[in-house]
Parts: sequence; structure tokens; C-alpha cells
Amino acid sequence: MKLKIKELREQLNKSQQEIANDLGLKIRTYQEIERGNNQANYETLIKLSNYFNRSIDYILDNINEKTYIPPKKK
Repeated sequence: MKLKIKELREQLNKSQQEIANDLGLKIRTYQEIERGNNQANYETLIKLSNYFNRSIDYILDNINEKTYIPPKKK
């Protein structure tokens, strides 16, 4: 499963290492997910969705529109 996270990461001008650090993932894990060689678990999908402010469906490339998810109120 290839996710849209590479496209989203490049839009933010961030490296794979920066995203991995921000999400608390090992760099190798993030790289494998971005390449589609490893599937993200549900917890990681939620982290990606929140980080990129996109729906999980968008992250999974199930929809084309950039569905906005408002930030959680604390």
C-alpha cells in the first residue's frame, strides 16, 4: 500500500528524518512506510493523519480531495 505521505512531506519541505522524529518513529520504519514496503498500523495512521492534517482516507489514497480535519481542542 503506497501512502500519500511522500507528497505531503515534500509539501512541508521536511526530510524523512524530521518527520520520523516528530512522530516518534525510527527512520527506517518511516522510510519503509513511505515507500509502501511496510504497512502503517492504526496508531501510526492516526499520527500521520494528525501530523499532516488530512483524513486517514486521504493518507491511504482512498480519496482525492484534501479533506480538512480541524485540530483537536485541548
